[in-house]
Amino acid sequence: MPTLHGTHLSPYVRKVRIALAEKGIPYELNPIVHFDLPDGFEKLHPLRKIPVWTTDEGENIPDSSVIVAYLDKVNPKPRLVPEDPIHFARAAFLEEFADDALSATIATVFLQKVAYPLVLGQPTNEKVVGKALERLPGLFGHLDETIGKRDFMVGDSLTIADIAIASPLINYRHTGLEVDGDAHPNFKRYADAIINRPTIAEIFAEEVSIYGGLSPEAAARA
Repeated sequence: MPTLHGTHLSPYVRKVRIALAEKGIPYELNPIVHFDLPDGFEKLHPLRKIPVWTTDEGENIPDSSVIVAYLDKVNPKPRLVPEDPIHFARAAFLEEFADDALSATIATVFLQKVAYPLVLGQPTNEKVVGKALERLPGLFGHLDETIGKRDFMVGDSLTIADIAIASPLINYRHTGLEVDGDAHPNFKRYADAIINRPTIAEIFAEEVSIYGGLSPEAAARA
């Protein structure tokens, strides 16, 4: 059986897990964390990053975007990377937007409010959190304008754009925070709907059941 290497709480690993769930592809998860990779991991990924997908034939495929594109080639239903050139371009940009700016900003909040206190026993640096939260309205504003009244970011079905955006939003939920519905009503509606999509909701619930850790705010609501 193929193996996905990487921890549940990584938005990039989660992105691949959502794609696998949408396609109904069985796999094993090797839940290793990026700061404690085993010796020799560079044979799987030369930059020693997660995720890596190991096929049944023993081929190691690194990087979440490459993995999802590969999965679309070998198991194209449902297709997650649009074939239409304009839709492809829009989805590719939104995936990059989510993987870069959105994930990095939310990661700062997640690390400070969840990972550092629970895993490392370090207190939350509220100043660092505050600076990260100041950047989010601009990012959410772009996504609010992009989604408008539609159900999906690109076209009329789920694409890699939606998966890439949903993945860091789950980490945002783990911190106990929500998208401001007054400031970003379109994106708030979309965020609630995409996280409640059955394949994504199941992964979210699994993470809560495994780690239970979350921030005090999120735990109080769970």
